[in-house]
Amino acid sequence: MDYQTASVLNDLVNMIAPRAETKGLLLKVEVDPAIPKELHGDEIRIKQVITNILTNAVKYTEAGSVTFAVGFAPSGEEEIALKVRVKDTGIGIKEEDLAKLFSAFERIEEKRNRTI
Repeated sequence: MDYQTASVLNDLVNMIAPRAETKGLLLKVEVDPAIPKELHGDEIRIKQVITNILTNAVKYTEAGSVTFAVGFAPSGEEEIALKVRVKDTGIGIKEEDLAKLFSAFERIEEKRNRTI
């Protein structure tokens, strides 16, 4: 299904900005100006994944900022790879816990994060 890139990005920013503002966080948005205006893909799933990442970034960041960056790279004659990067000034993840990121759900450092 085709969707308007700017519309999706605007929806994401409008959804997360109030949460960041409530916590006193600066939300930085960086979008490659050359990104195609229209893309073909699963808009709902793209929004769902990015929303989850942004929400976690805000949730686990007590002070500072969250940066939402979107770019792309050609991956075929008529295809691109959408590149999304979220960077925050939150508590981070210990090196030994990085492998758990792509496994089935498991809360990391339950004691340290019990108030979140």
